[in-house]
Amino acid sequence: MPERLSKLRTAVDELERELHSLDEIDPETRRLLEEARGEIREALARQQPETLDTHTLSGRLEGMARRFEATHPTLAGVLERLVNGLAQLGI
Repeated sequence: MPERLSKLRTAVDELERELHSLDEIDPETRRLLEEARGEIREALARQQPETLDTHTLSGRLEGMARRFEATHPTLAGVLERLVNGLAQLGI
């Protein structure tokens, strides 16, 4: 489990870097991405990732990843890693 948590933390760090480097996403999308990042960060800080509502969170992240595949492939990849990290934790 610690290795999986580490991978999830790394993916969240990547998302934060991507969010800081992107200028051309709309404010609502940025808000949604930052909200998802915050949810994951909180759960990791509490060391309770199982408290995440992953059904909703994973669905949101997957939808955003598909949306960004063509325009922001790096961001799409980060989002996919987050979804995979959550799935690997079994949550």
